[in-house]
Amino acid sequence: MSASNVSPDCALLRKLPLEIRFMIYGGLLVRPSQGSSGKRPAFTLMVVTNNDRGYEAILQESRSSRSSRLYPQILCACKQIYEEAIPMLYEQNEFLVINSTSTSNTDLRKLPSNLSRLVRNVHLTTEPSSFLPPLSTLLSRFPHLQTVRVRSYWPKTYYTPRTGVSSEDPDKMSQNNLDGILDLSRYSRIKHLSCTFVLPQVIPGTDASEINDQLQTALNDWFPYATETAKFTANDLENSSVSIAPPSFRFHRKWMRQIREAFGRCGVLVGIPIAWRFETVVVNGQRPLPGLEMTVNKVQNRIPCEVISVVWKDQETKILWQNLEDAEDEQLEETSMAQGSVGMIDSRGASDPEEEQDSGEEQDSEEEQVFEQEEHDRDWEHDSEQEHDSVAEDDD
Repeated sequence: MSASNVSPDCALLRKLPLEIRFMIYGGLLVRPSQGSSGKRPAFTLMVVTNNDRGYEAILQESRSSRSSRLYPQILCACKQIYEEAIPMLYEQNEFLVINSTSTSNTDLRKLPSNLSRLVRNVHLTTEPSSFLPPLSTLLSRFPHLQTVRVRSYWPKTYYTPRTGVSSEDPDKMSQNNLDGILDLSRYSRIKHLSCTFVLPQVIPGTDASEINDQLQTALNDWFPYATETAKFTANDLENSSVSIAPPSFRFHRKWMRQIREAFGRCGVLVGIPIAWRFETVVVNGQRPLPGLEMTVNKVQNRIPCEVISVVWKDQETKILWQNLEDAEDEQLEETSMAQGSVGMIDSRGASDPEEEQDSGEEQDSEEEQVFEQEEHDRDWEHDSEQEHDSVAEDDD
């Protein structure tokens, strides 16, 4: 959206208070939240790798339902609307970032740097570790970024066109996945970091022997719970007169423990509080899909559990079931943290690239204070000796 395409001032706006104008802009330019999972991304930023300049960010509006559709055309009405409303469009919406090597969509528009500085919320839909150049290069394009949401697979696996499944070591792949999350956690300017984990999708026709043991175990664990979850339908949950057993989230809890144990082994987010949310996505005609959402640096006593219905055609989600379950036992929590913290360093410690310089300055300041204190002590001892000698002479 360019300021050069807008018309002069609109006389009608001058009759409305600024607060009313902001309410109108918000209704037209800001996508509303949908349940506890937050807002759906309003725009897609396709990140195109460029060998000479690193990243190019290309912008288009994301698909949405009619009820959540945005109307950025209002920015072309007049210069006053553009100047007042453009910050709201970029600051209050979430941007979906896609890593891509090329694009053929001629309708996409490059995002100017003066507008990327307004972006506060980003949603990464690919593995953080798969961004090349490094993720830090991408984040540098958003200097005022505050919220990052990541959608990631666990356990992580790669697919190739020839064999269907990569032969890479599963432990190495999981480590790469954790490295990306660790990189994000090191940026102190990111105030809110969350990650949604989903099970990898198995390619139809792939021989089970080609799937790594870690993935196969996870899938085998989930199938019984998926059947258990599928005992009810969306209509059952919406009809309060139907008596049904509550949906189970036992697999989600088991899955959460596996991820926490992996964090401890790899030294990721050790000593940092993490809040969790369990969800099961129900899509008509398909097997229910489990999901875990973790939020970094947030304390919780109870875990929200939700069953969500998704209508892909309308791009709408609907919460069918909500409940709260107790969080992990304190004993299990302490045991897990103790096992993971052996020989590990807090991931938000001195490894933060933005805080290393501050840490060095603080250390120099502490050394100066110690030196000054030692000088003060020596002066005090010298004065005391002189006073003692003076008293002795008076006695004589």
